[in-house]
Amino acid sequence: MKVSELVGHKIFIKDKLLKQCYELLKEKEVIAKVSIQKLSSYTALVEGGFGEWEIKPKNIFRNKIYVYKKDDDQIIAAYSKSKIRNYSLIDFQNGKTLSIRKNSFRREIIVSDSMENNLLEIKKLSLSHSEFSINVLLKNELLDKNPYVIFLALVILLD
Repeated sequence: MKVSELVGHKIFIKDKLLKQCYELLKEKEVIAKVSIQKLSSYTALVEGGFGEWEIKPKNIFRNKIYVYKKDDDQIIAAYSKSKIRNYSLIDFQNGKTLSIRKNSFRREIIVSDSMENNLLEIKKLSLSHSEFSINVLLKNELLDKNPYVIFLALVILLD
């Protein structure tokens, strides 16, 4: 499945039974699952129609977060927290980047390309970390090739 197939659809992420196991729902169909294991340094495991990945912080401060294919040690993307409070970058192996901006209340995250086109937004719908809406705003080849960006953005928003 490609991320561009989600443009115009209502997409939600819900925490299943408040156990840090999130389901990505397109209408009522589960298309991916993310489980976050806080005991193991906040590692997120992603499985579903997009592929399988592990999202892990480099250290306890979580100022760098890496994405790996499941059961592989090679880094495929890296998120670096910027010194500017609400603006950060995702660097890919091919040298391309996406930017991530959080609003000041951390209830929303926006992913943009290098031309500052907003591609994706995730909004927290409840005060707890239990429900989010996803809006894929534009078709983008970089997002289609790297759909884990949705889940990386979720992990950043949960942090």
